[in-house]
Amino acid sequence: MCSWANKLTAYIDNANLLLQKSDRNGAAIETAKAAELLFVEAKKAANAATKKKLTLRASQLLETSLLLRDEIKSKRTPANSQPQKTQILSQRNQQEKSKNSNDENDPPVFSRGSTLTFADVAGLDEVKSTLMQRVVLPFRFPDKLLIYGLTGGGGMLFYGPPGTGKTLLARAVAGELGLPFYLIKSSEILSQYYGQSTKNLAALFEQARNEPDGACIFFDEIDSLAKRRTDDMHGATLQLLTQLLQELDGVGGRDGRLVFLAATNTPWDLDDAILRPPRFCEKCYVPLPDEPARRAMFEIGLKKCIVDADLNFSELVEISEGLSGADIINICERAKLIPFTEAIQTGVDRPVNANDFKKAMQNIKPSVNKESLKKYENW
Repeated sequence: MCSWANKLTAYIDNANLLLQKSDRNGAAIETAKAAELLFVEAKKAANAATKKKLTLRASQLLETSLLLRDEIKSKRTPANSQPQKTQILSQRNQQEKSKNSNDENDPPVFSRGSTLTFADVAGLDEVKSTLMQRVVLPFRFPDKLLIYGLTGGGGMLFYGPPGTGKTLLARAVAGELGLPFYLIKSSEILSQYYGQSTKNLAALFEQARNEPDGACIFFDEIDSLAKRRTDDMHGATLQLLTQLLQELDGVGGRDGRLVFLAATNTPWDLDDAILRPPRFCEKCYVPLPDEPARRAMFEIGLKKCIVDADLNFSELVEISEGLSGADIINICERAKLIPFTEAIQTGVDRPVNANDFKKAMQNIKPSVNKESLKKYENW
């Protein structure tokens, strides 16, 4: 979930808690902060529908803040009561909660994602070997674990620069095991309603446990849910972290048919408790692609289109050093768009050539700098 959405959740949670304590002034301030945040994000939004939605919600929150301040000025209510106007915030929360079908009596249903195999993932041979040894084989042969006194279960954390294939690896693990794959974004768990995030997390693991043959759960950007604890951490955030730790303890023990995978671009932000075995039995660094991996990525990116016979893949591999897998995919798409556009204008189809790639790579900068790479390698 994006950082502004986390802030919004915190502001609204704080406002509701302050209302429960009859602190209308504090609730008005927190609600105004939430409104201001949404107005700022509405201005940034590129999509017209998103802009309209954020602006509407911001206006509602601003109105609530003003009503709370009016009540304070008029002193129409005793300190130990909660009048109708100060209930507007919680009423609107309940209305939106109902619209989203995210009510306490209607737990969320998480959809399954598509899977791959290791053969579909270019490069990363060392990482795939580790996954085979620590995750795939123990799951496939639990009887052999007993013979050698080994303990299965536990999770696997992928960390490294963005765009290096961490999600693809998770899909491949699920595909190798033939398990249902739950790709979970933090936005599917986090909620602006107090206590709902914890319930969402519990519902996810409960749904996975009910899969007859087991399941593979993958959390993208796990740091959004398991950030390092601080003295000023919000109570709801701490509650969610505690729930996640308890669920992961189950994966390492009673839930032997669950495979838990997670990815992060900022492993140093994770809470120390989640990094301890058996919650994560292994931490896998997913680096930038090496030469063979980059070549495979270019070949895959051009597999379904016509390519000039003189296109030099070795040259492409050389000039793409330091780029992530996502960067290379982006370059391939940009290169293919050039002859595609020409074909529409001229009616003549031509293959993708070296000049297309030269144009596509203009102004492309590596997603990760050398300082960041060093930080990953030292972690």
